Amino acid sequence: MSTVEYWIIACAINPLAKACNVTFVNLQQCNLCLSQQTEYIEQLVQNILLIVDIQHEDDNEVMQWGDREENSYLELGVWWVTFKDVLVHVKDQGTWVKDLFLLLTDEDQIGVLREIAVYALRLVKGLSLVQGERDCRNNAAA
Repeated sequence: MSTVEYWIIACAINPLAKACNVTFVNLQQCNLCLSQQTEYIEQLVQNILLIVDIQHEDDNEVMQWGDREENSYLELGVWWVTFKDVLVHVKDQGTWVKDLFLLLTDEDQIGVLREIAVYALRLVKGLSLVQGERDCRNNAAA
């Protein structure tokens, strides 16, 4: 992977990492109830969905199956995202990132978009499975 690709990917996943960091810091509070832990994780997933415009398979109002076949997209379980939406996210990272992206060949551009999409989809899928820790009394674990 070239330095150009690295910096594009690093800049694109930075907002996702920042969102995770804030949530994980909040989850370390000693006085959280189990419902609060769950709420923090659910909010993090929602934030990531919005940042990259990831869709759930039930969200067919946004894009019908026929549209999904026309456009390039990546799917992981029940989650999917179009490369067009990932590109919008990349361009939202600023002029420098946008200019770097334009330096890449078409094939390398698709590779970068795929890497970012895979990272975001795996993050959403994994976080969707997280449950708050419980002790033997079904309270939030210390």
